[in-house]
This record gives sequence, structure tokens and C-alpha cells, in this order.
Amino acid sequence: MEFQSDSISVSSSTGLDDYNDSLIKVNFLDGSSENFHVAWLRDSCRCSQCVSSLTKDKKLNPADIDLKQLKPTEITNDGVTLKINWIDDLSSSNYHQSCYNLSWLQLFKGKFDGLSDYPADGIYGPEKIIHTIAWNVETIKPICEVRFSYDQLMTDESTLMNVLKGLLTYGIVFICDAPTEKETILTIARRIAYERTTGYGSTFDVVANPDPNAHFSYSSAPLELHTDLCYRERVPGIQLLHCIQSAVEGGDSVFADGLYCGQQLQLNEPHLFDILTKPVIFSFYDSQRSIWFRQKWPIIVTDETNTKTIKEVNLSYFSMRAPLLPANQMDTFFTAFRKLFNYTRSSCNRLTLKLREGEVAIFNNRRVFHGREGYPQNEQRFLQGCYMDLDEIQGLYEKLSTKSNH
Repeated sequence: MEFQSDSISVSSSTGLDDYNDSLIKVNFLDGSSENFHVAWLRDSCRCSQCVSSLTKDKKLNPADIDLKQLKPTEITNDGVTLKINWIDDLSSSNYHQSCYNLSWLQLFKGKFDGLSDYPADGIYGPEKIIHTIAWNVETIKPICEVRFSYDQLMTDESTLMNVLKGLLTYGIVFICDAPTEKETILTIARRIAYERTTGYGSTFDVVANPDPNAHFSYSSAPLELHTDLCYRERVPGIQLLHCIQSAVEGGDSVFADGLYCGQQLQLNEPHLFDILTKPVIFSFYDSQRSIWFRQKWPIIVTDETNTKTIKEVNLSYFSMRAPLLPANQMDTFFTAFRKLFNYTRSSCNRLTLKLREGEVAIFNNRRVFHGREGYPQNEQRFLQGCYMDLDEIQGLYEKLSTKSNH
């Protein structure tokens, strides 16, 4: 908001004490206060000249904020709103007014240490936070005995919201009574958002391939727990697996929570946990297209501001390459990897179940490991899968949950 002013004298009223060369002290009604940097405040102006009302994109480029020129000419705080009039050469009048809701500013109190989580203000972070729950079999079994109906998922918004909430909380949910036609999985994905196309296409078929040169994941042999596509530029966040035909004997699906397994390693042997937070190379040769894919990720990815918090786990023993480490660290790495994998092999941590025809498993591919038990070669087992982006799940849940609260 542009305005005219003839003076450049800093003033303040109730709620604002002080201004110096770079900080404005803002007092809140509860008696607390926070120092806000003038550049942060100017960059955070929400007026129509600075932010698009439709997309919430910023029109103001922070590269155009000249700290040598940026100064407040008037500051008022009425206990509800902070108003700042700026000297601002970005405006035609050389002045600009910013208004901030104090309840919004107060959410940032104590956050300017470079270590704190972002506030749940609806811009930096969702207003409603879903807390993840790490699980072993004892925890997850009663949760996963609840199946969400395909028909209800496709027609009922509350069912859709509960599916998304389960995914964000536990990293896995199950759908039942889906049609057993191919590409039903795309109907489910598109009910939520859209599928993520990969080198396999929009979908991929998990069937036993008798070709001895085929990848062992496309066989009837047991497949150890893993996450998919760790060798890609961004590991897919969500995987859907739809059972079209179930094996009569064997072929059970197996899942384990990488978050829980990682937490157990962190709790019991933190020095082993730490070495798995260092990046390693994942690589894969796509024999059908004769091209390599390579990417570098930590096996255990921790939060940037809180390294004790696990964000995701990349476990792909068949595409992970041996790290280049000194001998003493090499011993530690392989011991740590063995320990982590032993947690996935423990029956206490492995959710084992047979996906029936028409059932769909939807899970966080960067958290929940998946695999299968072997089955006879003469069995006809057919799963069809696809991938999605995790932030689509997060964004839709935020939209639906905010809508339900109004």
C-alpha cells in the first residue's frame, strides 16, 4: 500500500518499544515480545502489491530490497495490527505501508534461531499438523485391519480425508473391494491427485517373468524389504499396489516401518545411526532402454534443523553401492547397515499379509519398506502399481481438513 509522508521520524504506540538499524521489537498482549528484522518484515508484507491474492505467490522480489535504503518512517502497534510505513524505492511514491496481524507475528516468536520448526501459520507450514506414529506389528495390526471401501473412497469426502490422514500418520493404508480391472489403480490415484510417470510408464505390472535375465523383483522368489527407485532424481513419495490376482499359495506381501526401525537403531546404537545419515550412491541400469540412473541419498534422512528427527529412509540393497570410506568407518557402515536390516527382518516389525483380489495397499515409499514372500512358479499372482508425489497427499489433506473446520 503506497502512501505519502513528509517526515522520516520513527514513532511507536502500544505494543512497540524500539527500533534500531535492523530490528523492530514487537510487543504482544501477553507481555512477550520478539525482535523482527526489517528485511524479513518487508519481505513478508502481504498487501496486494506484494502478494497475489489468487496464488499467494510473492510479487516482491527480495533481491530488490535495498537494506541501505529500507527504513521505517512510522510504526504503530494497536495490540491487534502492526503497521509500518517504509522508505521504499520500489514504490512510485518512494513509500510503502505494510500491515501485519499480531496473532500471525506471534507465531514466529522464538523461531529466528535457525533451528526451530516452521510455525503452523498456513504459509510456512500447515495450520493442522499431522504427527507421524512409528509402528511395529503390535501397533499397526489393529490399524490395518480396517479397510477403506473403494466405493466410499471414490464418492465420500470424509473417507478420502481419513485415507489421507492414515497415510500421513502411519505411512500405510489399505483399500478393499476395488474392481479387478487393469488401471483401476489410476482411478484411485486420480481421485487423490495424479499419478507420477516414471521409466515404467504410468503403471507397472508385478508378475513373475520366466526370463532368466529379468530383474529378480519380477520373479516368484522372495523379495526382501526395500524402497523403490532410490536411484532417481527424487524418490517417489507414494506407492499404490493393487491386487488383481492373488496367489493361492505364498506370495504374501510384507511391510515394515522404516521410521520405527531407524528410531530403534538411533535409540540403541546412535553411533551406527549417524553413519547411515551420510549420502551413498544408488545406481540402476535400465536394460530395456540401455541407460543408467544414479543418485546420491543418505539411507536415513534427518531433518535439516533437528538431526534427531527422521524424515525418510531410503533402503535399496540391490541399487546401493558400497561407500568410499576409510577402513574404520567402513566397518562402522556395514555393521550399521546390517543392524538396520536386522530390524526389518524381525517378526516383531514385519507386517505380513496376503493382499486379496480387489485390495490395494497405499504407502509412503520413503518411509514404509515393502517386499514379498516367495510363491510357486505355477501360481498366477498379479499386482499392478503406480507412484504419486507425497506433497499431493499433504496438500489435499490440508485443504480438506481446513474446509471441515469452517
